[in-house]
Amino acid sequence: MVRLFGKKKEATKAVAACTCSLCSFMNLLEPELKDKPYEKSLLKFVISPTNIGDESPKEIEKRARDAVKKGKIEEARISYLTLIGNALAKENVSAKDVRGYLEGYKLFLKKHKLPATEYYPSVEDSSNVMNHADEIIGVIRKAYQSEKSEK
Repeated sequence: MVRLFGKKKEATKAVAACTCSLCSFMNLLEPELKDKPYEKSLLKFVISPTNIGDESPKEIEKRARDAVKKGKIEEARISYLTLIGNALAKENVSAKDVRGYLEGYKLFLKKHKLPATEYYPSVEDSSNVMNHADEIIGVIRKAYQSEKSEK
């Protein structure tokens, strides 16, 4: 028999769950973030735990400021996001410092009039995360510690 319209349908293949560190980390966070007012905003700041290296937040902040001075705006934006994600996960960074980094990112966005995108946080996202910083830090660090202990 000849098919006149459309292609022959193929059986859909089951896709295995991703096991990369970011997906594993996000799976740990998902139940904690469900129905929180900052859920969507926070997801734009979260970075993979494997990206949290030995570099201190102060070094990352310096790199971001140097990029701004050199006019490398996208590089600075990425550095700020790395800085905030790094600060959220590290135990030795205080909530006050995390708020300071978020404020620095907000000022950076306002000064350079950068639009929000699906991937990059907006000024509103920064404010939303800043307003719930203490709770967020607890959730992120708990998940990060779980991720580290599983490895």
